[in-house]
Amino acid sequence: MVLQKLEANPLEAEEELKVTTRGGFTSTYGFTPLHYACERRPPQKVVEALIAACPSAVAKRTMPGGALPLHIACTWHAPIEIIVSLLNADKGTCKVQDELGNLPLHSAAFSGISTPV
Repeated sequence: MVLQKLEANPLEAEEELKVTTRGGFTSTYGFTPLHYACERRPPQKVVEALIAACPSAVAKRTMPGGALPLHIACTWHAPIEIIVSLLNADKGTCKVQDELGNLPLHSAAFSGISTPV
């Protein structure tokens, strides 16, 4: 359904969402559909379609917290394919710290994500 919606209206991938995140806070800035999807372990096709529709979302920091989609994917146990898709879109995101100084690698380690990630 996400893929059909993106095909019909690709600009929706650029919209900032004001939603309650899985972490329990309400997003105030920068929370895109890609961020939202990364919290929910989407199929790789969905992540790649969201990236194609809004490439800038990969490097967009959400507030509060300053997390990138990569931080969020690592926190919520995304499969390796999702991590690879995010890194292929922008390898530099692996070096971006959130507001607490954590890299995506730290988010992965804190959450106990799988070894391949």
